[in-house]
Amino acid sequence: MNQMRYAISITEDAPDTEMTIFMEDGGVITTHHNGEHLLTEMYQNRADFFDGEVFDRLGEGKMYVKPWRKKQEIDQEVIDQALDWLCPFCETFTEVDFYQLVEEFNHNANKKQADL
Repeated sequence: MNQMRYAISITEDAPDTEMTIFMEDGGVITTHHNGEHLLTEMYQNRADFFDGEVFDRLGEGKMYVKPWRKKQEIDQEVIDQALDWLCPFCETFTEVDFYQLVEEFNHNANKKQADL
């Protein structure tokens, strides 16, 4: 796949240090500040449905952590690294609305489940 849509959800009470990146294929990465520096958590599994328990389900699989020891705030490098990790063979990334992408993803997941 040469292109991929993604969305970023910024945590309102920590807009410079907490975010979730969600890819149209279900890939998820979170970034937060651990009190010393930023950490990016990369989930190996893809989400099957994006809801309140998505992180519980993703946490059952492997997770990788990237410490950003010299970073105190999210910047474009942190976002680019996350996108490249989620889709290393993609040439183009297009940012879309987070809630719209989640709604579309969940609609498609429900449709797949109904087809089984």
